[in-house]
Amino acid sequence: MAGTALSVAALPIIESGPTVIEVSAPPAVRTAGGRRLAQFEAGRKLVARSGCLACHRIGDSGNRGPGPDLTHVGSVLSRARIERSLVRPTAPMPSFKHVPRAKLRDIVVFLSLLRR
Repeated sequence: MAGTALSVAALPIIESGPTVIEVSAPPAVRTAGGRRLAQFEAGRKLVARSGCLACHRIGDSGNRGPGPDLTHVGSVLSRARIERSLVRPTAPMPSFKHVPRAKLRDIVVFLSLLRR
């Protein structure tokens, strides 16, 4: 259907591969450790292995478009807006609505912690 975003279910999350995002957890997250750090790291791996870097840039990783640079997306969008953008994106970005809830949460946490 023209103008409709693809579902990321058609683009499976690859659980292995050479793609990595070289960005460190914020100091407060590293200090806190535990669940928040685990979510950040899990989200970082999921974003790196989901094909996001084909259209987006995070730090020195990925491409400069056609999607926006996500290096500091957490400074620009709230967690709710980030999640909404993933679940109901603007075409041609695929939808993450069929990604398991825990994985989606980890991706949202990771992106929301990318701040200036």
